[in-house]
Amino acid sequence: MFRTLGALAIRFRWPIIAAWIVATAVGVAVMPRTNEFSMSTGFLAHGVPSIDARHLLDKAFPSDAGASSTALVVIEDERGLTPADEAYARQLVQTIPSLGSDGVVSVTSVFDRPELRSSLVSADGTTLLVPVGISTGAFDAQTGDTVEAIRGGLPAAPLGTSVLVSGDAGLGGDHLVACFAAVEGTALITLLLISVVLLLVYRSPIAPLVPLAAIAASAAVALGIVGLLMRAGWTFSSYLQQFAIVIIFGAGTDYCLFMLSRYREELRRGLSREAAVERVMARVGAVIASSAAIVIAGFLAFATGSFEMYRTIGPGLALSVAVTLLAGLTLVPALLAVAGPRVLFWPARLEPVSPSASPGVWARVGGLVARAPLRVLSAGLLLLLVPALYLPSLRQTFEIDRELPASYDSVRGLDIVSARFGQGQLLPIEVVAERPDGWASPDGLDAIGSLGDRLAGVSGVASVRSAVRPLGQPIPAQLALAQPAMLAPYVSSDGRTARIVVASANAAYANETYDTVRAIRAAASSWTAGSGATVLVGGASAESVDLVDAMNADTPRIILFASIGVLLLIGLLLRSVIAPVFLLASVFVTVGTTLAVTALVFQNVLTYRTTGIDVLVPVFLVVLLLVLASDYSIFLMSRVKEEAEQHGLVGGVARGVEHTGGVITAAGVILAGTLGTLALTPLASLVQIGFAIAFGILVDTFVVRPLVIPAIARILGRWAWWPGPLFRRAEPSGAPPEARAAGVMPR
Repeated sequence: MFRTLGALAIRFRWPIIAAWIVATAVGVAVMPRTNEFSMSTGFLAHGVPSIDARHLLDKAFPSDAGASSTALVVIEDERGLTPADEAYARQLVQTIPSLGSDGVVSVTSVFDRPELRSSLVSADGTTLLVPVGISTGAFDAQTGDTVEAIRGGLPAAPLGTSVLVSGDAGLGGDHLVACFAAVEGTALITLLLISVVLLLVYRSPIAPLVPLAAIAASAAVALGIVGLLMRAGWTFSSYLQQFAIVIIFGAGTDYCLFMLSRYREELRRGLSREAAVERVMARVGAVIASSAAIVIAGFLAFATGSFEMYRTIGPGLALSVAVTLLAGLTLVPALLAVAGPRVLFWPARLEPVSPSASPGVWARVGGLVARAPLRVLSAGLLLLLVPALYLPSLRQTFEIDRELPASYDSVRGLDIVSARFGQGQLLPIEVVAERPDGWASPDGLDAIGSLGDRLAGVSGVASVRSAVRPLGQPIPAQLALAQPAMLAPYVSSDGRTARIVVASANAAYANETYDTVRAIRAAASSWTAGSGATVLVGGASAESVDLVDAMNADTPRIILFASIGVLLLIGLLLRSVIAPVFLLASVFVTVGTTLAVTALVFQNVLTYRTTGIDVLVPVFLVVLLLVLASDYSIFLMSRVKEEAEQHGLVGGVARGVEHTGGVITAAGVILAGTLGTLALTPLASLVQIGFAIAFGILVDTFVVRPLVIPAIARILGRWAWWPGPLFRRAEPSGAPPEARAAGVMPR
């Protein structure tokens, strides 16, 4: 099949090249702009407690309804707020509703709500807050536009006064800016890296143009299709753009390297240009198709998640790899058929293979593995398992407020609020209680008071405000009923719904606050038993808890489906049940080592604002290593299988390592470099993901693939290929047993 595809690519090379040029031009024209992607960290649906709490609050308190996020305007004068600052704040309150198009749904100020003075003016009199309700979620693209409109439209502040826009909407908007600003830089640095490595590999300025043309066309066409799907109503995470670029560039370059290296090898054996292309397609075409199928299956496993980013990024990446594979199987052989070997590899000359040539480094490595597999395996496992001892110290976090550097406005505003009001005041936990009998009675308010007392006793709670705790300290129910203005923010107009505002002693997105949210839910659940009331816990911290729970629930399912897909596809390609098992096991050992080193680096070495490893890192690391490292394993084991058919199982291992060592090493360096460019973004989670995947690829490239996997295959012998043809095949007599055992095979 693939030989036929190669023949067709040779015959119709000019129409194929023309078709890709047209497709690339169309793709560039219709690909989405960066701000069209969704930065949402996950659209949680009804039935999730924090989202149900939000909707109940919107219904019960119409003045706040429609606000899905909050842009908190922070006005600070370190000398103390002056009459000029107050006049400015009043002007700002009047100006903001006209900014941000339809995104602004409410503006709350101490001038309209004097009862909220303790929450909106710091005790030291230096800081005043103006919460602005935004209609869209904190990480939606529209929210970023609204926040930028507010920032750009604010009147000039008095001299010496700082004005910053923070809150969850401010954080989301800055996340958006940070993520999108890094896309072009990532692409340029990735292209530069690929060009340099390819120049070093081929020592030719022409040969690198083939993979560069293929990956450029693949990226344009894939993102063009994404743009068309978005116009048809599909939603894709903003992370897709960066991941698609590095995956297409990395995987596409790998596929081209595999093909070009085999093409050069066949030319050196004396084949003509056309025969070499067909030979490459026959041998390597099936391998890269299988590799791409594994990558596609792994990425499609993300679609089984409930987390919005997983569901959208998985199919998008699968589509990108499918387009890249199509370019590898059509455009690349067409380009090889057009460019003659002398032009393609100029100024290098393709010398025929000399039987008397001294063995290279990879021939020596292959021979060592074949002669002493147990010692090689022991050394490889030692290199992997010693760093993994740090793994129990890994601390998983989901610190949205610590994702960005301290230079961003939202982070600076957050730091001011934390210092002046306490860490939990910026984004408090919202407890909403509803019952048919209502709360606007002495008995009802006493019940709210008892719930507030219970919540105040929860570990990690700094303060509780409610109808009977308007300033944080309990007051009699009768006094609360006598002051409707103080009652209104906490009890709905129909009396059926009550709100309790809880401030955490820790930052809104800290693990300790997440534990507090869970403890509050447990305390509220025990309080409601037999009361007939419904109590829900919402707010930014609670929504993050539900997101983390959704991600943690998705992770094992995604990994399971990805692992099953990899096992089945590798088994079909290699016709073995055993080989896929130890190949998969090697990936998980690499993951453990990589996670341990990543935790050590980001928790103890690098001075990042984050206190642990982002919850996104493990699942992306497992899936990406699972599918990308499998590329190299398949390329290696396919060559071992091919060589073993002629030179026996021992010789197959030695020659397989020899013939694939150089190209896989170059491919691994390129792939690690391209994925490592994710670390150039300002977002801590992407920095961690980029570092982890790059490190894992390098471990696989220099330890697992050349040492561990061939050593296991050598030790297992024919059982590595059970129940396929190699398991049943007798050793050939083409070389004496002692030569075969030494791994020194005749050429």
